[in-house]
Amino acid sequence: MTNTQKHQLHVSSRQELGKNVSKDRKSGQIPANIFGEKKDSVAIYLNKSDLSNLISDVGESTLLYLRVDDSQQEEPVLIDEIQTDPVSSDLIHATFKRVRLDEKVRAEVPVELVGEAEVRGGNVLLVKDVLEVEALPADLPEKITINIESLTEVGQTLTLNDAQYDQAKVDVMLSEEEINEPLVIVQEQKEEVEEVAEVESAEEEAPEVGGEAVGAESVDDEAAEKPGAKSEE
Repeated sequence: MTNTQKHQLHVSSRQELGKNVSKDRKSGQIPANIFGEKKDSVAIYLNKSDLSNLISDVGESTLLYLRVDDSQQEEPVLIDEIQTDPVSSDLIHATFKRVRLDEKVRAEVPVELVGEAEVRGGNVLLVKDVLEVEALPADLPEKITINIESLTEVGQTLTLNDAQYDQAKVDVMLSEEEINEPLVIVQEQKEEVEEVAEVESAEEEAPEVGGEAVGAESVDDEAAEKPGAKSEE
C-alpha cells in the first residue's frame, strides 16, 4: 500500500535547548530535531498528539512534510527515530531525516496479515514482522500485507511472492535465497499438558520396622505381652 496522501506537520523552532523541556512536554509539546542533506540540524517542537495520531494512521515509514514556524517552504522528511517513555509509552522525542524526492531511500516497513485462516489444529505464525525496502520517498508503502485465507493445513507456508505491494516501485531487500524462505508458516498447535501433582495423605504413613508397620495397635500388643500387664478381653 503506497502513500498517496500528502502528510504535513506544522512545527515550531526551538531556541533554548534543554530548558523548559519538562514543562513543554506537560503542555503537549515534544522536542525534536531535523538533520541530513548536508544542512545544519534544526531543533524544533511539535505537537505530541499530531505526531502520535499520524503514526497510528500511516505508520513510521511515511513521507512527511514539515513546515517550520511561518515558513512557506516544506521539508520532506522521514521519521528516523522515535523515543518513548519506558513507563507510560508516551512520545518524548523525535528525530527526522531530510530526503530528496528524486532519490531512493531505504526504510523498514511492517508486515501485516489480512484475512482469516481456518486451520484445524494449527497456528499461523508470522516469521518476519518487518521488512527493509527501497523506494522513492513518496512510494514507500505504509505496510506490506499477506492474505492468509488460502491456508488450510498444518505445514503450509507463504513467501514474499504471496505478499501484496507495488513491485514496480518497491524493492524488498532480501537475497535470492531469502525470497523463497517462508514469511508465514502454519505450525501444529501443541496442547499444554498439565502435570497433576500427587495428593499427599493427611495422615502420615507409619514407619516400618522389620517389614511391618508399627502403629498404635502394635504398641498396645507389646505392652500386653510384658509381665504384669493386664490383658483386656
